[in-house]
Amino acid sequence: MYMDEELAGTEPFSEEELSEARRYSLVIQWSPEDAVYIAEVPQLPGAKTHGATPAEAAEMAAEVAALWIRMAKLWHEAVPEPHVLRAIA
Repeated sequence: MYMDEELAGTEPFSEEELSEARRYSLVIQWSPEDAVYIAEVPQLPGAKTHGATPAEAAEMAAEVAALWIRMAKLWHEAVPEPHVLRAIA
């Protein structure tokens, strides 16, 4: 079964799901090649998206993280606890 089939008919994300997803640290970087901000959730492998602004990229990342968590729960996979990443300059 493919993820699209498993998600067919599912509800949009609840505020609770988005709130849980927003607890994860993000890395947002400008991509001159793509002319967008790339947002990644390092603790959730493959959770990466983009947006025209940093705020849009962050909101899209919350949705990607919520989807990642929803699918992990559906597949009975472990969901890592969020922790704060430290910025290194």
